[in-house]
Amino acid sequence: MQSNLRIFLTSLVPISGLIALPCVGAEAAQKVFVVTQFDNTIYLTDEAIKIKNNTGNFFLVAKAPDWKVTCFRTDRKVYWQSDLKRFTGVMLLNACVPPHDPEKATFVGAKKYKGFDCLCYKTRKNTLVYGAKNIKIPSKAAEVLCRYLFVPDIKEIPLFESSATEEKYKHKEWFDAHRYKDFLQRTPVITKSITTKTYDPNDFVIPSGLKLTKSPTDVSYSAANKSDLEGMIEGVGFMGKDK
Repeated sequence: MQSNLRIFLTSLVPISGLIALPCVGAEAAQKVFVVTQFDNTIYLTDEAIKIKNNTGNFFLVAKAPDWKVTCFRTDRKVYWQSDLKRFTGVMLLNACVPPHDPEKATFVGAKKYKGFDCLCYKTRKNTLVYGAKNIKIPSKAAEVLCRYLFVPDIKEIPLFESSATEEKYKHKEWFDAHRYKDFLQRTPVITKSITTKTYDPNDFVIPSGLKLTKSPTDVSYSAANKSDLEGMIEGVGFMGKDK
């Protein structure tokens, strides 16, 4: 049953060659890595990270020095904040799930993924997670990614998770009901491309005029998603409505 819930990707956009790390100094500060994955587009600098959830239509921003996590959506003008150590991406699917630290992973060696040199790690469930070897990022940015993507604690950009297979993939939206039968089921980590762009500080600014909310799902769910899914989830006993 669980295998039927796993989400797989049908096609990968080819990635050719390696992305070289920008030069240290002023030039490096003007470059942003743009990592396009299936559900998410990730923007990375030495001092900030921004994630756009492409299917849920919300954003996450975290910046040095404290790397506090801010999630927001502009259509409903709401935001939610959390200390990094109290954040996990599962909370964006189910606000009742308590935060927990990413699991430790066992390093198994160097591997290639779509032309990228990677460091490969094995999880306790014997899946493999590939991290980008030649793209150095701040340790706190890596922690944000691991917590958000539900992958083990690695120090690199997670590029691929071996639970994904092209042949068995059937597309399900970010808010597909089957995810709530086991909140650890989600779109596997699959990178489609990595590029760079010129740094623009406005890309990492949290918009003004947003209203603070206490529940992360007020951000990750649209109004329609929240009403429909909470009713459905309550019906199968997974969670109750927010008080």
